[in-house]
Amino acid sequence: MTEKNYYAFFDKPTPQNLEANQRGRLTLEQQSAFEQAAKSQRFMVMFWGVMILAVVGFVVFFFWQVAGGDGLLSSPSVIAMGLVAIGVVLLIQVVSGGDLFYIFPRDDIENGQVESVIGKVIWTGRRYRMVSDSRKLKSLRHGRTLPPPGDYRFYCLPESGLVLMAEELGLMSASQPKDLLLDALARANHFSMEDLEANRTGSLSGRQEVRLFGLVSFWVALLAAFLLISIFAVQRQTMGGNTLVYLLLGIMAVIAFVRIGWRSVSLIWDIWGAKADHMDGRVTRHIHHARNTRYYTYQLSGMKFRVSMSAYNALLEGREYRVYFAPRSKRLVAIEPT
Repeated sequence: MTEKNYYAFFDKPTPQNLEANQRGRLTLEQQSAFEQAAKSQRFMVMFWGVMILAVVGFVVFFFWQVAGGDGLLSSPSVIAMGLVAIGVVLLIQVVSGGDLFYIFPRDDIENGQVESVIGKVIWTGRRYRMVSDSRKLKSLRHGRTLPPPGDYRFYCLPESGLVLMAEELGLMSASQPKDLLLDALARANHFSMEDLEANRTGSLSGRQEVRLFGLVSFWVALLAAFLLISIFAVQRQTMGGNTLVYLLLGIMAVIAFVRIGWRSVSLIWDIWGAKADHMDGRVTRHIHHARNTRYYTYQLSGMKFRVSMSAYNALLEGREYRVYFAPRSKRLVAIEPT
């Protein structure tokens, strides 16, 4: 959360909390916020712990059922169960941003001391990080947004380095934080300043056209694959194979063929026209779960633009942006803060 030129990561950014941190002390409100965060984390650890036990228990039961007559699990079965357990733990770590098994420093919190250090928020290529030359800083990533890139005074717990507030320093020009944000967005969304200049005039750059052409080539290859699957299904059905299976296979291939074909045609139109449209407004970022996949989008005025995880992390919400996109395929080609 933010208030004027300071940011809080566990509670509300009040002037009283900032003044106490400047004097090197935690407030009762901040200690309570830490306790609530620790309690919430303990609940999530218990929840995911039960989920891990349930998954491992199911796998044990499955391998026990298919074991030999003696009912003993084979070595490959034991190894498989171990890999499943490790995979589930790693998946949970990724979903939680690495925060699930973080141990809150109870002694550090009860001590009530706060240390201040000068540092920066920088873009590392995948996400923003708080760094300082004087010490290592710790920030919890899941469900928290770091302030814009720039210079800050960070208030952290002395032993663990866990940051609770950040105060913006007036060491940069007014436009520099905006330029740093633009640089992070450009690297995460794979466009250059030359591309952006072309987009500002309503055109796609040559580099962006090449990228769209590469995407068209990929879709065409998929089209060919689904066409071959459809032909194979029809042939097998006429040869007296399992009619229902091959009929369903053919229908699925045709549906995929039509969807991918329409996307390919839209991209070809965009390459042919070489135009770029834009929209202005407050952009939000979202995580979507579909079947067994997870994907990320920017959303503006009802439009969704699918982006990478790095691009998702690079966007700072609560700001105004101009989004440039190909008009027919609605693919994002560039974005800049306004």
